[in-house]
Amino acid sequence: AGTYNTPKLLMLSGIGPRQDLEDLGISVISDLPGVGKNLRDHYGIATYWGSLLPTNTPFAFQTPVFNVFGPERSGPTTFQFELSGTYGSVVPLRSKSVGNVSIQSNNPTDGLLIDPNILSH
Repeated sequence: AGTYNTPKLLMLSGIGPRQDLEDLGISVISDLPGVGKNLRDHYGIATYWGSLLPTNTPFAFQTPVFNVFGPERSGPTTFQFELSGTYGSVVPLRSKSVGNVSIQSNNPTDGLLIDPNILSH
C-alpha cells in the first residue's frame, strides 16, 4: 500500500493511535501511537525553461551541465543542485525533518491528511 496508504489501511482497521481512532468512531484493535508517524521524504524544487537549441542537438536535453553535492554527512542538510539544457533542480539530502500521515474520517474514500513538515529541522 506504500508510504501513505499503509497507515490509512491500518488506522481504518483499528490499528493506530487510540485517541485519533476513537475520535473518528473507529473501534481500536491495537493502540499503536507510531502508525502514520516518522514520515521522511526527499522533496525537491524543479524548474523548466525554453531553449534556443534545436531539439535534435545531441545531449542538449539529457546531459547535466553540473551536479554538485555538498560535503558528505555534514551540516544540517546538504543539497543536490542539478542543471541541464532545459531543466534545473534543488533537492535536500539527509533532511532531519519528520512529518506524519493521518486519516480525516472513517470513510475509506476520503483523502489523507499529510503533513510533510518540510525543512522544519
